[in-house]
Amino acid sequence: MPLHWDENLYQYIKRVAEVSARLGIPSIEEEDGVVIQSISHAYALRGANDLFLLDLGAGIGYSTLWLLMGAKPVCEEMRKRCRIVAVERDPILAHYARKVLSEIQMKSSRVIIDVVEGDATTYLEREWRIVRWI
Repeated sequence: MPLHWDENLYQYIKRVAEVSARLGIPSIEEEDGVVIQSISHAYALRGANDLFLLDLGAGIGYSTLWLLMGAKPVCEEMRKRCRIVAVERDPILAHYARKVLSEIQMKSSRVIIDVVEGDATTYLEREWRIVRWI
């Protein structure tokens, strides 16, 4: 399945990037977003029926949208159960992320997007039982 380019989602991503910049939130470059899209697309193509992706330090959801851009077409065409979790510790940014991602969530039938307010390390330790080595 070739990499799909969703122009509507891309335009939304650009608007979110502008808001992020106005709020002074550091974010990745668009070229890095395309790399994230490509990686999430390739990862979604693997054989498992479930797909789970994490965005740690999600800000208002800019990188999360790039994950969605890559995974969504595969999830829909291959009818996979797909979930993206955006973890953000700043309550204000988490609030914005919920708004940003809930708007796009309605347009995606196969991908569930959750925003978790909290520290990424704590989330990994609690939800994934990943032990901190340092």
